[in-house]
Amino acid sequence: MEFADETIAIWGAGKLGNLLVHKLSPYYRIVVHDADRSKSARLAQTPNVAVYSAPKDLAEAKAVLIALPKGEVLSCMKMLDDLLVKPILLVNLSTAVMLEDLQCTPFLYGRPASMKVIGEADNLLKEDIGHFIVNAQSDADARYLASIFGKIGQVTVTRDESLYRNVNLVAAEEIMLAAGKICHRLKESGLSKEVIQSAVLSVARGTLDQFPWSDRDYFHDLVFQKYQGLAEMIHEASHETP
Repeated sequence: MEFADETIAIWGAGKLGNLLVHKLSPYYRIVVHDADRSKSARLAQTPNVAVYSAPKDLAEAKAVLIALPKGEVLSCMKMLDDLLVKPILLVNLSTAVMLEDLQCTPFLYGRPASMKVIGEADNLLKEDIGHFIVNAQSDADARYLASIFGKIGQVTVTRDESLYRNVNLVAAEEIMLAAGKICHRLKESGLSKEVIQSAVLSVARGTLDQFPWSDRDYFHDLVFQKYQGLAEMIHEASHETP
């Protein structure tokens, strides 16, 4: 295991931030920040991990991985850009924010980039491998990000982030179709509303809850917009006794 003489900052210590701290700290010095200081304080017990306390802590970082909900990504990037004194990669990890959404905002030092992870954080934390989709404004930045995430999983470099969106959308659609079939068969069996609720909600909503962390509602909304009739049918069957 080769330790790189580099610092990477991770902004946000939720599921994804926590995952990346644990996965990357054997390879890099990590500076971590979270609005909930207790989360970052717990991570500070990890070897090679320090808690962000002042702008000087970013001085040596080559990239900031921003593991925040979609509504907070751009404001965080602007805030970080104001703190920087040298060029640095600001890497959006939100599943619902694309690189093109960030490129129309001028940054003084920050260079926006994007990374998407395929899989659920709890599972990736237990496994030895994940799959990461990287998109950056330059080939050099893309290669650098690929070198980071290549240490902990497989990497696809692409300028088409819809690749990631399509993977999750297809999976979500199939979940909804499966839930519809379960609903029909249970109704035909004459089972109670409570049984149907448990089965359908476990498959449909419970599985959708595994979609990436703070942005799972994004995929939930996409699916329900496309399959509104099916969603209404599932809801109706889940709440009416056959």
